[in-house]
Amino acid sequence: LATTATDQPQLGAVCDAIEDAPVPVIAVVQGAALGTGCALALAAHYRIASDRAAFGFPEVTLGRVPEAGATQRLPRITGAQAALEIMLAGRPIAAPEAERLGLVDRITSGDPRPAAQDYAETLISQGAGPRPTRLRLRGLRDGRAFQAAVAAARKRVGNPVVQAPARIIDCIEAAQLLPFEGGLEYERAATEACAESSQARALLHLYQAERRAGRLPISGDADPGRIEQVALVGQGDAAAGWAVLSADSGTPVRVPDADDLDDILTRMRAIFDEAIARGRLTAAQRDSRLALVSQSDLDQADLVLDLTGTADAGGLRDGAIVARVLPATGAADLAGLDDQTVPTVALIGTGPAHLSRLTEMLEPAGLPDATRLRLLRFLKQVGRVVVATPAESGGLGSALWGAVVWVAARLAAQGAAPEAIQQALRAYGLSRLPFQTRRPPAAQSDQAAGLTDTDIARMCEAALANTGALLIEAGLAHSPADIDLVMVHGYGFPRWRGGPMLAADERGLLATRKMLRSLAAEGDADFWAPSGLFDSLIKNGRHFRDMNDGTVPE
Repeated sequence: LATTATDQPQLGAVCDAIEDAPVPVIAVVQGAALGTGCALALAAHYRIASDRAAFGFPEVTLGRVPEAGATQRLPRITGAQAALEIMLAGRPIAAPEAERLGLVDRITSGDPRPAAQDYAETLISQGAGPRPTRLRLRGLRDGRAFQAAVAAARKRVGNPVVQAPARIIDCIEAAQLLPFEGGLEYERAATEACAESSQARALLHLYQAERRAGRLPISGDADPGRIEQVALVGQGDAAAGWAVLSADSGTPVRVPDADDLDDILTRMRAIFDEAIARGRLTAAQRDSRLALVSQSDLDQADLVLDLTGTADAGGLRDGAIVARVLPATGAADLAGLDDQTVPTVALIGTGPAHLSRLTEMLEPAGLPDATRLRLLRFLKQVGRVVVATPAESGGLGSALWGAVVWVAARLAAQGAAPEAIQQALRAYGLSRLPFQTRRPPAAQSDQAAGLTDTDIARMCEAALANTGALLIEAGLAHSPADIDLVMVHGYGFPRWRGGPMLAADERGLLATRKMLRSLAAEGDADFWAPSGLFDSLIKNGRHFRDMNDGTVPE
């Protein structure tokens, strides 16, 4: 087998060895065969799976191309249409769907190993020999349909910034146009090109940051338990969003006020009906989730989500938690969180909770570990990307987005056309723009009139990185990755850039500091003066990403 520098066999060589085995090889899949696991299963001659198994290639979500011959073997079995859907979506398919596509030969319930033994004996009795996937041509026979699927995928993908989707399409087309070995070489080149791209580094960075954010703290004490019932105080889109999230996770929701309950149920039904219209939900699922929301006092709730700031904590059960739910602009209402008789935190988002994954959890000093664990467990259960910060931070997002708004307003006052500022940030990849909700100031000079799109975008990028560094330096943000998560999930920063802190790493900290110093020398030094964190990192030859393990440079 071909090996790596550490004498470990390469995945492609392992798949080739499996496929070239002189005796039939059966892959037995019980859980999720994703990426590498699915590539190995494709190399086997036969596949049997548990009815709870799943198959897929999530590589596209990391800016990468499936490897080890996956792009060449899958279309030989399923044809181009299904192969493209599986690899471009990046989402797993269930075993029954895999069987329908021909990816799985047999499905069994429970432990698949006894069924696999029976299947092997059946194959032996039938005289079935090896069935190399590379020699299977069923998915390639209809050349016209194959090319039509490739053309439709190219049209749908267009000209994306991240190159992986286009390269996946090219590789699947190569399965039809090239001999198998040539297709493997083509795939290998595409895999290496994508893996070395800045977009892949950014997407991997965010994937790792999201995994770290989702880890629950280890507690040496007894398990404090889960949030079994949620109470909602308030109404409107924000309340309905949290009710939808809770009901989607199977958590009962109690609303003490009848008018609030009617408002929340009306808004929930509209949200669920839209999901039904898009084929994402059934009417039965809608009704079962709405049935989880009812009127009741707060005394049975484990968690009170207070959108009004008026919830009475006096009658709560022992161990209950109060969370004040605030918009991103509501951070000024956090005074006295640590003076409450019931553990109280603040949750800040950037819109209805069911539409935005970001939740900033602002923790008062002395928050019990058990409380923190229970709340984090609930937020993870309802699909939140949680960034925890001290309560005195007031929320990272308001400070970070405030830096973008400040730069945009300053440029407009210096003569840059507001439309040009918006266009520059849109071209950079931002989906949220500073003048969407506020009017730009009138120009007072023509100092910034000649700036290019790149100039404007780089100024905002530098301002964000510097603001993030100042928040870390002040102990208000735990890591650069938290800054990146807030901006990507809450404020429309392009995911393929990884966030402003990684973008500064990619640009070069020396270059970013030089730009900040130059801008500070031109005026507004209080805003542009570089954080001392730049000096510490540059002096030690390090980057922001080196701090994501919790270490801070001296």
